[in-house]
Amino acid sequence: MDFQRVDEQQAVGFMDIGSELCQELVVRQSHGSGQSGLRFYPFLDLLADFQLAAEQLQAAGHVQKGFIQGKPFYQRGKVVENGEYFGGFFPVPCHPGADKMPLRAKSSRTTHRQSRVNAESSRFVTGGGHHAARAQAADDDREPFQGRVVQALNRSVKRVHVHVDDCALCGLRHGSPFVRQWRFARQLLRPHYMPMTDSATPDNAPAPPLDQFPILESGLYFNHAAVGPWPRRTAEAVQNFAEENMNRGSAAYREWFARENDLRKSLAQLSGASHADDIALVKNTTEGICTVAFGMDWRAGDNIVLPGGEFPSNRLPWLAQAASGVELREIDIRSAPHAETALLDAMDHKTRLLTVSAVAWDDGFRLDLVALGEACRKRNVLFFVDAIQQLGALPLDVDACRIDFLAADAHKWLLAPEGIAVFYSREEARGQLNLLQQGWHMFDQPWHFEREDWTPSASARRFEAGSPNTMGQAALHASAGLLLDYGMENVGQRILANTDQLLRGLAELPGIFIISATEQKRRSGIITFAHERSPAQELHRHLVQAGVSCVIRGGGIRLSPHFYQGERQIEAFMAILRDILAQTG
Repeated sequence: MDFQRVDEQQAVGFMDIGSELCQELVVRQSHGSGQSGLRFYPFLDLLADFQLAAEQLQAAGHVQKGFIQGKPFYQRGKVVENGEYFGGFFPVPCHPGADKMPLRAKSSRTTHRQSRVNAESSRFVTGGGHHAARAQAADDDREPFQGRVVQALNRSVKRVHVHVDDCALCGLRHGSPFVRQWRFARQLLRPHYMPMTDSATPDNAPAPPLDQFPILESGLYFNHAAVGPWPRRTAEAVQNFAEENMNRGSAAYREWFARENDLRKSLAQLSGASHADDIALVKNTTEGICTVAFGMDWRAGDNIVLPGGEFPSNRLPWLAQAASGVELREIDIRSAPHAETALLDAMDHKTRLLTVSAVAWDDGFRLDLVALGEACRKRNVLFFVDAIQQLGALPLDVDACRIDFLAADAHKWLLAPEGIAVFYSREEARGQLNLLQQGWHMFDQPWHFEREDWTPSASARRFEAGSPNTMGQAALHASAGLLLDYGMENVGQRILANTDQLLRGLAELPGIFIISATEQKRRSGIITFAHERSPAQELHRHLVQAGVSCVIRGGGIRLSPHFYQGERQIEAFMAILRDILAQTG
């Protein structure tokens, strides 16, 4: 058949034939006996021929953007890893979650129970699903085309799996002896999957760029509060930088400098800073903290207030100021009725600075930065925030929170390398800091090496003394761009949705107790839990053996999934944990 000469009407007819073939397959299978698998092998060949022909139609230009005269067409999909889903080619009408195309199946029955109703149509329940026996969709005489959609459990690509009459589309019933006996059918049938934008995302946030995270293929990485994996574009940015350096040396150094300035703008957007001049690029969070701790003109009798149990980086530099007669007031905010009030009540007229972690490193306890910042500004107390566990995970606005200084490393939720970090300083506050370092890079025009005026920049660049980490900048520039492209509001929504799902799932397991605060306002991307009988070390060992990346913190197991993960990963983790608890008793 010469598909180059097929007109549009013939193409539409050809698609209709394909639909009839699939329907005939359903009929033959549903009327067959236990040996029915042998009876539809010839039909599989027919379907394969039809698939090939349809692909040729597309190549000939008769399929544009998935349609032939308004009728949707989809190329063959990819068999999922667990091999439990089967199917044949089928031109199915579209679904709002599948690249904004409305998907409908010719049935009022499905074999899946879902957890979330699509906002655009209550007839479609989407999201990670669980098998259930012949779950019924609502009957509607006015609309015979009903169905439900499920995301297939595939770690690399989100797809839509359409079930029709107990998967009659592919002629197989999940869990039946036939399916268990004829698993090799997946090699013959072409699965009926469609790419989707993620209609199960909270508040209709767009689908995360899953192709940017190959780590989804390597178990469950729930350890972003420690070290975050690089997105693909970040790795490629580093590779390109290395290639460029290898082949051209520093010929493009001015381009690197332009990227550095653009990175400041991106980090200003991520942190809510009003201007890129408020952003400095430093080595790590600790350098940012030390810039303030050792840069202030302390006087004997001054005091610093901070929560108890802070990460050493946000404790030791302040503690070192005792040599200048400064008192460190560490407040137990976990046992206080109101954490923010406890910190503010610890202040007096000698308090020079309040320093907090926006999100606690061990259990994810989140503070109300707006309340703290406003109180500090009224009392003329400087406000420092260690934002390493929030920046890149939840939206942040340094201006709204009245933050004077902020530091955050790139290697956690910002999904970039170690060795580079953001340091924010409010213009009116940074003049209070003495400069601890001097070097060529701390000027507005660093290229003017023979200048006579060596006055440091009034911007935050004044804290950058020497040569920058250009490779780290290339990486962080790519990662920050990815987060901004997706939108921090969307990132935060998905991360908090993960936290909510984890809390619900953990609460259902006997013997599990949550160490993290569960109040909505205290939630972050971190959940820490423990078991009444199993020691954290033993539970951690079993989880790691099962492919879960997590750590022991705060006396329990700390979990910290990121925005590109979701319902499927959380459900997979809960299944692993249930199995471990069943085995260990």
